[in-house]
Amino acid sequence: MTGYRAFNDMNSFWMEHPGVDDDVVISSRVRLARNSPDFPFSETITVQEERKLLDRVAAIPNRKEENGFEDFDFIDLSLVPVEEKQVLVEKHQISPALAMAQGATGLMINAAETMAVMVNEEDHLRIQSIFPGLSVKDCWEKASAADDMIAHYIPAAFDSRWGYLTSCPTNAGTGMRASAMLHLPAIAMTGQVRRFLGNLPKYGFTSRGLYGEGSVCKGNLFQISNQITMGVSEEEIISQLTDIVESIVNREREMRDILMERERLQLEDRVIRAEALLTHAKLLSVDESFELLSDLRLGIDLGILKQYDPKIFNTLMIQSQVPVLEKFARETRHTQEKMTLLEQNQQRADLIRKKLIGGARS
Repeated sequence: MTGYRAFNDMNSFWMEHPGVDDDVVISSRVRLARNSPDFPFSETITVQEERKLLDRVAAIPNRKEENGFEDFDFIDLSLVPVEEKQVLVEKHQISPALAMAQGATGLMINAAETMAVMVNEEDHLRIQSIFPGLSVKDCWEKASAADDMIAHYIPAAFDSRWGYLTSCPTNAGTGMRASAMLHLPAIAMTGQVRRFLGNLPKYGFTSRGLYGEGSVCKGNLFQISNQITMGVSEEEIISQLTDIVESIVNREREMRDILMERERLQLEDRVIRAEALLTHAKLLSVDESFELLSDLRLGIDLGILKQYDPKIFNTLMIQSQVPVLEKFARETRHTQEKMTLLEQNQQRADLIRKKLIGGARS
């Protein structure tokens, strides 16, 4: 089951390719919540009914010449060990909740991993698209095309008054959550996070951590997403989010310019120290590596460190996480025994050091 590309290739399109404003915006994502009127919603659905729905999704033709949309793999996640599913969580292809779910769950995913459809999460279907940089419109177009294709085989529950019906009432209407992942080190360093992000709820948006709702901020990464899904159109959500993100991007760049003008020596020292630790440390914890990688990425974007491709930040951000390290260890050691915390920290330091030394431009 783990022979699928999604489990074995640690890079996705959004991690490797350039995008608009990608010195600040790491990625954009659109997620559509959909439910079938033929099955109970998640609060009352049985495992047997989940399996029937999963089988119906599995029956959707997975080749472009048949479905008119795109080639994709269908994966029965019920057959995949939790440890393997956690790899997809780190790559932002499935949610932590789906990885831990005990029922009949599945995933539709294309080769570039720009489209993924979670089956039997909080809603019957969670259709998502993720692209690099500020590309919310591209994400919406991709997710919408996937939604249209799926609707030919599994119609969505829709009400003329309330729009798309969802398990959580706060998602009803468009069923859309649009978001952008931003790297905001300068705003954080200057103590301006609350000033620039604290008022987002007034405009129907919110700021979350790396893994979305309920997660904390790490490495100065903030996910900006809409809170309101009813009473506004998809186009309005996309437009409003784009405007808000562009405003935050401009503020982050202003703060970076101020830091370079007023505290250049301190900033350069901070960046160089981060690089020194990342390329020489024998042990690195998760939190420490996130903070150091954030400083490294800032140094790359400001031209202090010219020898690295900025995208190395995305790669290391994913590959240094525990589930991915555990996967590497299982494959190299040929054992299912979990690493100790000390071993994890050692493996993380080794991985980051080798990637940076190997990835430096000559």
